[in-house]
Amino acid sequence: MTSNQEHKGSGDNVGRDKTETHVHHYPEGYQKPIGLDSPKIQVSKLPHTNNQLFGREDELAMLDAAWDSPRTNILTIKAMGGSGKTALMKTWMGNLARDDFRGANAVYTDSFYLQGFSENTQASADEFFDATLQWFGYQGELIPSAHDKGLKLAELINQQRSLILLDGLEPLQYPPGGAMGGALRDQGLKTLFQQLAAQNKGLLVILHVRILLS
Repeated sequence: MTSNQEHKGSGDNVGRDKTETHVHHYPEGYQKPIGLDSPKIQVSKLPHTNNQLFGREDELAMLDAAWDSPRTNILTIKAMGGSGKTALMKTWMGNLARDDFRGANAVYTDSFYLQGFSENTQASADEFFDATLQWFGYQGELIPSAHDKGLKLAELINQQRSLILLDGLEPLQYPPGGAMGGALRDQGLKTLFQQLAAQNKGLLVILHVRILLS
C-alpha cells in the first residue's frame, strides 16, 4: 500500500509526495470542550468489509498525521483490491469517532465503485455532486456545468473543517495505458480536487487502485 500527501500551495497535481512526522492523539480521558458543536457526519457509504485490521499502526499514524497537519490537503492511498484499504479506513474512522472526530465540523464518505464495471463503463459523478452539494447545504438553482459543480462543492466544503473520504474512483478514470491512462474522466471531480489541493481547511482522503492523475 502506498500513499501520497498533497499540501497547501503545491499546485494542481494530486499525489505529490510530502512527509509529515507530527502525530497527535488526544490524551486518555479526553472530553469535548463545553459549547463545541458535534460534527455533522455521514459515514454509511464505505464498502462493507468483514476484514479485521492487524499490524497497520504505521498507516494509522500516517492518517492521524495528515489530519493534524495544517499543510496536508489531500491524502491518496493506492493499493490493490483486497489489500485492506477499507478496513484501514473503517478502523481509523472508528478511532476518530471515539475522539468526537478530533475537531472536524463535517465528515462525509462516498464510494464510486460499481460492481462488475468494465474499462468501457461510462460512469458519471452527477449523482455524487447532487447528493453531496445538498448534504453540504446547497439550496440554489441547478448547476448545469460540471466545472461549476466542482467549484461550488469545494467552496461549501471549505466553509468548515471537513473530512472527506472518497473510495473507488476507477469507473471515473481512463483505463491504464495511453496518454490518458489514470486521468479522471469527470471535469467536476478534476475541479474539486484541484480546488481542495490549493485550499482545504480539512482533509480529502482518496482510496484507489490505479495511479490517479488530475
